[in-house]
Amino acid sequence: MNPVPLSDASSKLSDGQRMKPTPEKNSLWYERVGGTYLWAKCYDRSKECFLAAKDLPNCSWRTSQGLAKAYAEDNIRLALQEVEIALATLRTKQDRDDDERASLVENLPISATWQKELGNITDAIHRLKEAVKHDKQYYGSHNDLINLCSRTGRQSEALDFLKELNDQPGSIDISKTELESMFVAFASLDSALDSFETIFRVVQHDDMLEVVLRTLQESLMILQDRKAGDVPTLLHLCHGVVLAHYSTVEKGLEVAVEQWTKCCELGMTSNSRDASWISRKAAVYLFNYHFSKARGISNASDEPQDHASTLVDLTNKINALYKDNDFMYVGVNAGGLRLSLGSFYSLTSSTEKAQKLLLNDMRSGLDLLSDDDPDTDSWGYFIVANVLIHAGDELNALSAWSLRGPKKRYAKERDVPNFPMNARSEDGGETVEEGQTIIAGSHNSGLETAEQENIELAGLNCQGRGRGGFTYGDSIWFCKVCEDVQFDHACLKKVQNGTIERFICSRDHEFLRVPSWIEEL
Repeated sequence: MNPVPLSDASSKLSDGQRMKPTPEKNSLWYERVGGTYLWAKCYDRSKECFLAAKDLPNCSWRTSQGLAKAYAEDNIRLALQEVEIALATLRTKQDRDDDERASLVENLPISATWQKELGNITDAIHRLKEAVKHDKQYYGSHNDLINLCSRTGRQSEALDFLKELNDQPGSIDISKTELESMFVAFASLDSALDSFETIFRVVQHDDMLEVVLRTLQESLMILQDRKAGDVPTLLHLCHGVVLAHYSTVEKGLEVAVEQWTKCCELGMTSNSRDASWISRKAAVYLFNYHFSKARGISNASDEPQDHASTLVDLTNKINALYKDNDFMYVGVNAGGLRLSLGSFYSLTSSTEKAQKLLLNDMRSGLDLLSDDDPDTDSWGYFIVANVLIHAGDELNALSAWSLRGPKKRYAKERDVPNFPMNARSEDGGETVEEGQTIIAGSHNSGLETAEQENIELAGLNCQGRGRGGFTYGDSIWFCKVCEDVQFDHACLKKVQNGTIERFICSRDHEFLRVPSWIEEL
């Protein structure tokens, strides 16, 4: 028998039947129907059924759990109230079955998330600490707790938590510490690099730094012994980052380079998508290291020419990896490290080399602009602008960027607006030429209009994560070396003074300021 479509089934229920329970239908019936509506994203109908279930005897905690998810679409406060009711019931159960234990672990972080959204940081931390007691396999709550404490100025709580884990025997392997078990688990997370960077920021100025670094090394050895697929490759990447950015050990940067080199080698000999992505990431770190050396900035005793040759070799290897693996994400601009190598050529007065290297990438952008699909023009202008930025042609790069604007600009077929030649910095001090290349940043202006908050997103994000996505009302600082790295003014300053939280870009890179759009309303 074919199942009755949900829409047909719901149409047979009158308003009274949906709102009021009948003797033939108990709380479980309404709970199950509410769950079906919730699965189908019919949130109002779902709420009706769950509320009807709550009016009947023997109502399960699952009703409040489902109602919380339905409320979460438009009312976090009511959602939090319902999930707390479910949690209160689950806490009182002495002999929880597997489903109840799983629901407790699931709902505590959900409650923490909603508490955080409502500004109840202390309550959110309490829920995560409670979740940690029950979450002994995945360690997701451990990760959320460390991140939340770190980002809300409670580093001392995060540090104490890490010390507690180091003093506890592992829940999976008692011969290891719980900290080591957590590190092994974190190595499999998509956010592994962010997680380890957060941990090392927390312990950076404490004696715990040496313990955490040693534990990371031991975790890497465990994963290598297990032959855990691509996971050791990712941990090599993380190990290099923490050595280069957070550790004060002697020759930490040199060891980091060894780790990234190992990442590249592992990725280039693997058919795995993840290993290839990790290899690509490690290659960017290696490129920035050798870029600084090749320009004679980091150490005058090194032979810059040797490092320049390494840049070329690294670029060729990564480009070959892109070519050999059709699953690799090439993006909307030049694949591999060609843009970065082109930038090195342009910054070392080898403009012709840069233009020759990036010629095909420029053609790709122009092809998009000359096809019959107007929807691809925005990407075409972006590619052209990005190639020109790295080729050292700043004036034409700004011209190309000015042709990539909000969609309504194309709809109204307006002329390209004239950008002001000068703009005052945020602190009211000196002015900066539009498109000026500097090492220290300028201001991050917005549209000079009362409707600034309604301006379109530009499809770019600040890589310093100091804000959300850029709009066409923001001025953006593009790195002239890294392939796809942009900052707002505040994060650019942090890059330049070495206080940026993420290990990204380099303080010796140069940047181009692309001005905001000025709309005439």
